[in-house]
Amino acid sequence: NNAGIAQAPPGSKTIQGYEAHMGVNCLGPYLFTQLLLPRLLSITKTAPSSSVRVIFTSSQIIDKIGPPGGVSLAERESSKHQKDKNWTYSASKVGRWFLASEIDERTRRDGLVSVVQNPGDPRATAWDPVSPVAKFLISPFIYDAKMGAYTELWAGLSEDVTTQDGGKCAVPWGDRWHQNPKDILDSLKAKEEGGTALQLSF
Repeated sequence: NNAGIAQAPPGSKTIQGYEAHMGVNCLGPYLFTQLLLPRLLSITKTAPSSSVRVIFTSSQIIDKIGPPGGVSLAERESSKHQKDKNWTYSASKVGRWFLASEIDERTRRDGLVSVVQNPGDPRATAWDPVSPVAKFLISPFIYDAKMGAYTELWAGLSEDVTTQDGGKCAVPWGDRWHQNPKDILDSLKAKEEGGTALQLSF
């Protein structure tokens, strides 16, 4: 599942009426994955161990801004946050981590690997709507697009990635997993494990 959209104007919605970032970045990939899931699960029966994978693409933004826990279900429809495109974008990218983790919970026993990867901040068309001044200010922190591809290739193809890594988030530039932010990691855990189980509610 690719990066989706960013910087959608406040108030943008899908044809179905969902907030644009959440609709394109979460609901669309979720539906696509569900449609492919029966085929993927059938392939795991004959494919090499841990070689059949579902990869979601998150963003560096989840480390920088966004609601506590990654997604605030109680506030996601508030007019205040619907006008903040950074808030809605960040929430949708954490939502992708939640989806990867939940699919892992449901399919790990069948041999499917479901993870999310953070490509960092590569040069891409996602930056097109950003103002020239903002582009200038962030330019020292933007990397060649191939750097972002390294993370995705590692998550999708590395033999080091197994079903035991399911639900984790690969960080730039591959070969390691996200250890922070703690509030998001807590959202992925069940309440009996000391977490908030926000992933399940999502």
